[in-house]
Amino acid sequence: MKKLKGIIGVGDERTLKNYLGYLEDAGLIKMLMKSAKGLGSIEKPEKIYLDNPNLIFASQADIGTARETFFMNQISKDHDIFAPKSGDFLADGKFVFEAGGKNKSFKQIKMLENSFIASDEIERGFGNRVPLWLFGFLY
Repeated sequence: MKKLKGIIGVGDERTLKNYLGYLEDAGLIKMLMKSAKGLGSIEKPEKIYLDNPNLIFASQADIGTARETFFMNQISKDHDIFAPKSGDFLADGKFVFEAGGKNKSFKQIKMLENSFIASDEIERGFGNRVPLWLFGFLY
């Protein structure tokens, strides 16, 4: 948040949070928060994603960011998404997802119940590995 404040030239963190809230309300970004408990609405976001995954290709974004942006966009329409302690996304408080390529390992989430890898570069799922493209049907 400090770095973003400096880049934008905003004086205080509350103003920056307000601006980010306005961008989210306008449908330009999505903020991934740590949890829904407590003071979740005023905490800083864990990550900030562009709402439309196509916009990410207007710049030189890495493929991991593109995968996470796509996943966040598709699943957040009908599900509550938060940042878990392990993994990339916690959906509806019980499903943990890690977004990655076809060789992504379960190392980060192997001990978690209801954990899945949303895997790019595969056509069919197997075990707890789900093709990333299938999440496009949720929208």
